[in-house]
Amino acid sequence: MRQLFPDPSGAGQIAWNGDSFDSPRQDGVLAYPMPGGPSGWNDGLTDFLEESSGGRHPIDLASIDVAMLNIYKYSKFIEKWEGGGGGTRIIEIGCSGGHLLRRLRRGLPGAMVVGADIIGAPLKRLAGKLRDEGMATPLLRFDLADCPLPDRSFDLVVALNVLEHIADHGKAAAEIYRILKPGGVFVFEVPAGPGLYDDYDRDMRHYRRYRAREIDQLLTQTGFARKSLSHLGVFMYPAFWLIKKLRAAAAAKKAGTPAPNPDAGPSVSSKRLISASNGIFFRLPLALEIWLGRFVNWPFGIRCTGAYIRPKT
Repeated sequence: MRQLFPDPSGAGQIAWNGDSFDSPRQDGVLAYPMPGGPSGWNDGLTDFLEESSGGRHPIDLASIDVAMLNIYKYSKFIEKWEGGGGGTRIIEIGCSGGHLLRRLRRGLPGAMVVGADIIGAPLKRLAGKLRDEGMATPLLRFDLADCPLPDRSFDLVVALNVLEHIADHGKAAAEIYRILKPGGVFVFEVPAGPGLYDDYDRDMRHYRRYRAREIDQLLTQTGFARKSLSHLGVFMYPAFWLIKKLRAAAAAKKAGTPAPNPDAGPSVSSKRLISASNGIFFRLPLALEIWLGRFVNWPFGIRCTGAYIRPKT
């Protein structure tokens, strides 16, 4: 499926021919200038998460399941996708290891799926892997706060665990609104519970965790209309809350010690937190929660999820 994208050099457009970009300069990824300076993410963190879970962590799998349910439930373009007519454009911002991209490609074969992230080397590796798997996908590298994409160019934008990594999340939300077509859908996820912000969040370069009303206010003030707003990780929240509080107490005892180097990578305790929550003890409650979530919006949890639309008028 041939699609056009802005040339990073500013000289016209570059075409995606269904297998690669029609430009030998791109090396599988269109990389745009990023004048905004340091970001809330880096290649090392992507590599760390891929090595730690490879996209198979229970809550990450649940995040993808919930995102797909929201896409099917709230998008008005699904008939076009299922009919294979094409023309519908989807972009996942923060595609990382490509786990949701693969689900989108398999589940919505009639759509044009695009991946985007701020990372460098991992994005190039992903381009090669997807091509080897027979799912060649156009990948773009840019900073969402300086998004190079045209107005009203996508029917669906997905951003799972992205906004918390952006200092000016209001500008990022405005850019998502801008590139969505009227009637288009924004599906998102962000970490919940500002009171649970700790060293793990700092290791993951989170600027914040959110209350549901805060993310709702951010998006509605941008111009979005809410379709759903819920949470993920409801049943595992008590254990998560306890672990977070114990970690905070341990950190308080170390008050006055030198702050960790932000470029040194995740701490040992953060690595242990990921490992400890990767088991069947969390898989079964998440599966039940997702099933029940078809009928109820959960009022609390580890992550806040939602689907908002850009109104047609």
